[in-house]
Amino acid sequence: MTDEELAKFAVVRPYFPGVDIHTQLVRHYPYGDLASHVVGYVGRINEAELKELPVSEYRGTTHIGKLGIESSYETYLHGKTGYAEIETNVQARSLNTLNELNPEPGANIFLTLDIDLQKNCL
Repeated sequence: MTDEELAKFAVVRPYFPGVDIHTQLVRHYPYGDLASHVVGYVGRINEAELKELPVSEYRGTTHIGKLGIESSYETYLHGKTGYAEIETNVQARSLNTLNELNPEPGANIFLTLDIDLQKNCL
């Protein structure tokens, strides 16, 4: 949803009990799969990886870099997980935010690939 659509929904949210919106940050690939052989890909965290990853840094995360730049720079691209402790009433409506830590986005990486060369190799 766009920010405008989220704002419109926020106005009518009281008419939709039990409905809430959760956002998730995703990585953006300006050239799609054109440079995927270098960039790599992300995928769901499997059980073996779950045992190796620091729990506090990957809480609430479902995907990690699996191959290429995505894998090599995973910790750099990942960012920091945030959280909020929210006091609610019996109907699960928010009353008060008790404690909050804002998430920090991962860093951007700029690659110097000859994109025209990549296009011509197809």
